[in-house]
Amino acid sequence: MKVELPYKFEPRDYQKPLFKAIVEDGVKRAACVWHRRAGKDKTFLNILAIMAMLTKANYAYYFPTAVLGRKALWDNIDARTGLKVIDHLPSDIVEK
Repeated sequence: MKVELPYKFEPRDYQKPLFKAIVEDGVKRAACVWHRRAGKDKTFLNILAIMAMLTKANYAYYFPTAVLGRKALWDNIDARTGLKVIDHLPSDIVEK
């Protein structure tokens, strides 16, 4: 099975340096001061998926409340593509 990551996601111009720094250059920590609706959750979910495929480990994505987590990742639909954010994880790599 071959999975192409990021899956159904093309980083915007201002997101590309973050991708390069974390995925290619091995930066461990980053702070992003991006405006509201800049794609922060979608960007970091895709980075997390890439890093999870490179290094087997337990990964966690935290939100202040479960309701916010559901709104941001599980239920959120991108207005431009019509895709749910969670659909950026290919079903081949997701295990219940």
